[in-house]
Amino acid sequence: MSQVNMNNFVSLSVLLTGFQKDIIAPSLDPKDIKQVYFDLFSAFPVTMADGSIQKMDFLTPLLTEYVELKEAGLSPEAIGEKLINTENGTSATPSIALMSQSLIFTWYLGILPGIKVSNKSFVFDRFGTSTAGSEAYTTGLAWIEKPFLQENPLRSASSLRIQGK
Repeated sequence: MSQVNMNNFVSLSVLLTGFQKDIIAPSLDPKDIKQVYFDLFSAFPVTMADGSIQKMDFLTPLLTEYVELKEAGLSPEAIGEKLINTENGTSATPSIALMSQSLIFTWYLGILPGIKVSNKSFVFDRFGTSTAGSEAYTTGLAWIEKPFLQENPLRSASSLRIQGK
């Protein structure tokens, strides 16, 4: 793994999740979850039509697409839209969108979404999820109270009080 690839992976992860770099890649990171996810997406388990599991490189095409969009001068918002949407004919291919959505899913929950091949294309397999590693689930972004929930006005009962009462 080159440092350039890891830097692009971290930048892509920041873009797709909306979390700051110090959350995705903290300077003190004993679990090194970014490396775990980098490695998993480099050899992502996919259920083939015959039921067998094959490891496929989802990371290289996703990073290639991300770097090309970045070098084209697109804004982060436009890059994010192009990576996760498949509508309007100007967005990502279905496989790039699936990879992007899978990366978001994995960062937030620490779980790999199930992916299978159906009619020669990749689709989500709702019964095929698996943990991304022993430490991954507990480091999921969904469990971080700050800043994610801190900015949510519904995070506490006190924020629901009627003004002036």
